[in-house]
Amino acid sequence: MAIDYKRLGIDGEDFELLCRDVLESYGAVILSEPTRGPDQKKDLVIEIISQDALGNTERVKYLVQCKHKAHSGKSVLESDIGDFRSACLLHETDGYFLITSTIPSVTVSNNLNA
Repeated sequence: MAIDYKRLGIDGEDFELLCRDVLESYGAVILSEPTRGPDQKKDLVIEIISQDALGNTERVKYLVQCKHKAHSGKSVLESDIGDFRSACLLHETDGYFLITSTIPSVTVSNNLNA
């Protein structure tokens, strides 16, 4: 099933809230909600808690950036996400999520894979 993200508002706020709701429905704990204004490269901070077969619990905090480009159809560029490694340090997270309504550029994809 394809989702028509163009039905969401152009400013990205609806997309951020949708991302929050989807992450929460999959068990993520929302530590920081989306806000308006300058966000220091942070749309959400979430925590994912997992437990192995022996009962050991692991908690991992993630910085989440939501990029809504469906109206333009453009890819997410490096300039859109900035230095995500520094942003993770700034927000004291262990990992990084990029959620986009289109696709990342090849450079962004390569940087994330590295």
